[in-house]
Amino acid sequence: MDYESYMGVVAPFAGNFAPKNWLFCQGQLLSIPSNTALFALLGTTYGGNGVQTFALPNLGGRMALGAGDSTSGTHYTQGEVAGTENVSLLPSNMAAHTHTATATASVNLSASSSAATLGVPAASSTLASANGNSGRDPVTVNLYAPAPGTTSIPATATLNPQLEVTGANQPVALTQPFLALSMCICIYGVFPSRN
Repeated sequence: MDYESYMGVVAPFAGNFAPKNWLFCQGQLLSIPSNTALFALLGTTYGGNGVQTFALPNLGGRMALGAGDSTSGTHYTQGEVAGTENVSLLPSNMAAHTHTATATASVNLSASSSAATLGVPAASSTLASANGNSGRDPVTVNLYAPAPGTTSIPATATLNPQLEVTGANQPVALTQPFLALSMCICIYGVFPSRN
């Protein structure tokens, strides 16, 4: 056998096969008795029971991330698996924001008589009165502010506009642009010594 790489090195390969002394990083289980040197390097970091088997790293559909502390202070442990390709956003994920609603209230007063009084009503007059017309002739009444010293008629409108629900609960893709290559690990090579 030619040993040209350190055992346990993971590297991308542009071919569709694993080179001699290398295997694809697909999380497969290997026998400990048949691979004692590689087991001494990997242990059960990537899986296996540690008695008969241990696992290789699984980089199928994943990218490698350096273990240790990131600049943001997050600690990544050797062999840790995390992340997702898609996520559905929830209200708790979104930035705080508000929605505005516009409501228009219109008042349509109709009188029961075509003889209703139009114009500015006096303080003691009525807006319309029934003359037995049974409401067939609608009358538009112009409402004005009362003159000083007269009694005002309070008008109150309570509006509770409802905003329509929107969205289709489709997940958002988080996958960055990529090029798929074969990720391989050297299983027979030079056993690396510690510094």
